[in-house]
Amino acid sequence: MQARDVTDDADGYLPDDLLVLRELLERLPAAVVGELRAQGASWAEVGAVLRTSKQAAHERYGRDGR
Repeated sequence: MQARDVTDDADGYLPDDLLVLRELLERLPAAVVGELRAQGASWAEVGAVLRTSKQAAHERYGRDGR
């Protein structure tokens, strides 16, 4: 498979497959947090996985009040 330079696109948009990949990567942290919390992880543990504080993790992803 030949690599393609996406900067050559005349309209400035990424090809569809790269857009899908970017969307999946943007959703990944929230999915990981959801799974960790479902398994009983504390916000301190979630923060450690995300390499941030428990407060920052909770502010960004906390919805359940645990």
